[in-house]
Amino acid sequence: MADGAFWALLTGRTRSGGARFRRATIALALAIVVVVSMIAVFVGIFGIQGLALLSLIPLLVGTVLLTRPTTQDWYAAVGGEGYGNG
Repeated sequence: MADGAFWALLTGRTRSGGARFRRATIALALAIVVVVSMIAVFVGIFGIQGLALLSLIPLLVGTVLLTRPTTQDWYAAVGGEGYGNG
């Protein structure tokens, strides 16, 4: 639950145009995907694995959208920082 709150905080800061927060949001989302996937596969509590894995789809979609070239251009225009200049 804390990871979701922290991810929401980073996402809010990302919307204000900070490229470094965008990279941090991507890294945290991928870390959440890895941890939840490993828990679902190895622990497998009461058949909830499918629901846990389905809950990762919005995180993966958001991560892909944050890495699109049009998004990078938007961050360069709004925040003055390019993808690698952060």
